[in-house]
Amino acid sequence: MPRKAKRLTRAFTLVELLVVIAIIGMLVALLLPAVQAAREAARRMQCTNNVKQLSLAMMTYHDSHNRFPAGEGDPLWMSFRRQNDPNATLGHMELYSFLVSLLPYIEQNAFYESIVSANQQCSTTAGQNDGFHPGNHNTHNVGQNGAAVGCPFRGVPVVAFRCPSDGLVAQSPNDRMARTSYHGCWGDLAVRRDSDRRGRGIFSRARGGNAPGVRTISSVTDGTSNTLAISESLAAPDVRDDNRLKIAIVRTGTLGSPQECANFRGQNGMLRDGTDGGGRKGVRWSHAALCFSGFTTTLPPNSTSCVNGSGEWDIENVGYITASSNHSGGVNGGMLDGSVRFLSDSINVGDQSLTEIVRGTQTFNLLQHDQVFTGNSPFGVWGALGSIDGAESTSGL
Repeated sequence: MPRKAKRLTRAFTLVELLVVIAIIGMLVALLLPAVQAAREAARRMQCTNNVKQLSLAMMTYHDSHNRFPAGEGDPLWMSFRRQNDPNATLGHMELYSFLVSLLPYIEQNAFYESIVSANQQCSTTAGQNDGFHPGNHNTHNVGQNGAAVGCPFRGVPVVAFRCPSDGLVAQSPNDRMARTSYHGCWGDLAVRRDSDRRGRGIFSRARGGNAPGVRTISSVTDGTSNTLAISESLAAPDVRDDNRLKIAIVRTGTLGSPQECANFRGQNGMLRDGTDGGGRKGVRWSHAALCFSGFTTTLPPNSTSCVNGSGEWDIENVGYITASSNHSGGVNGGMLDGSVRFLSDSINVGDQSLTEIVRGTQTFNLLQHDQVFTGNSPFGVWGALGSIDGAESTSGL
């Protein structure tokens, strides 16, 4: 019988193998951006949902209390009194941010009740004390009786306060402070938590006085669908110096116009060389200071943030704290009616060079805190969204 011919097997040559590897590499290079884009789309969707839940929580809070939560000095927290002086509030209760008040309305009722319980213990077991400070952590001595309240307050992370696209919000180094990606709107003017006298935002102080801003739906004459409540602002590390544009706070020495603040912008997502930039933006979700849980609609989203002064803790001074995110082209904004809009970096912001404005026979200095400024915002559509009763049109979004 004839022998069967052996079947020859042909191996890949080195050139063919290299070609196959190159093709696979090219496919991976083409697919990787698509995978990254899909992941960011999912993160952005989750972030949008978080903003919506906070905006809806504002409405639910109003249903329960017949008002919105205050940005600071909320009567809810100022009601806790010292044992030895019933006319005096517990110390630092004015520092509780609106996010603390919203906890029961975002399925964090147990955590909220633990905070209330600790304040009640401060009120009933202590003589003189500092209350349940949102800037303290671990244990806190509550007074002359030597009792201590467990106080992991500012260090407790709340997932609903964190945008998945915010790379630093989950960071918790030695400072043990829990961060937030979501800030409340204090209006369209340079403000400070405890010295604003011209409140135009839903969380700013009452105009012309020292009382905290306690707003109702009836006070939002621009309409809830035209008024910003919440927006994103990227969290920073707890360091004095940081020059990344979207998270840095420039200590300008003397605060000027929004344009002067914008001029600190440098290249490649950084501040201008030599700029005294600072961190700590958003590092305490429970704290009412503007730099920790607030923003202003003065400079456009993803622009520069600036404060008056040059010291390390001057980041809590009067200033412009700008909304920012890692989403391409803008930020998510939650309106008072519970809706969410994506607000572009290129939104109309009016005349950024203004420091004063003439209305009839009056001249208003936009940086002077004892002048009450009313009417249309000088800072365009973005400014109009930040004011509750400016009677402005918000067309052009």
